[in-house]
Amino acid sequence: WPSDARLRTDGTVALDDFPRAKVGVLSTYRRAIEGSVHGFSTMPVLYFPLSAGLGSVPLPTAQATVASGSVLRLFRLDADGCGPAVPLESQISTRDDLFLPVNTVQAAPVPGFALEPAATYGAWLLRDWGQGERLDATASFEASMEGSGAVAPTLARLQPCLAEQGLTGADLA
Repeated sequence: WPSDARLRTDGTVALDDFPRAKVGVLSTYRRAIEGSVHGFSTMPVLYFPLSAGLGSVPLPTAQATVASGSVLRLFRLDADGCGPAVPLESQISTRDDLFLPVNTVQAAPVPGFALEPAATYGAWLLRDWGQGERLDATASFEASMEGSGAVAPTLARLQPCLAEQGLTGADLA
């Protein structure tokens, strides 16, 4: 999240199956957003749920997230591959709450580095974090990267960029 897989053909955001979208104040926000908001924020927060913590391996610095081999990266998807990377600030949740499970990496552009409106961006979290830490991908993500999952058409746009970076879908968590 956010993902083009959640955009309707008219560009509005589909939140029908968003967790807890029909409960309390979220229901009010959902009704206000659906049908009137086109696309996503130019200063989004990205969420990567993990099956386990990262141990003692630190998250990358903002400066490191724009480097070619960064384990965490956000970039514009151009027609022929990776566009410019956007520096990210990140943290990992250390406890469960109503909206965010434990071990979820949260990443957002560094203030002042807004995304281009109406442009498509890609992001990745690599499986291999070095220092013996390796993340697992979910079965649904792996199926989508192989072309058969629910978000396969959206993830297909990553393929030229992955190839440009010497990566495959198997490298992503």
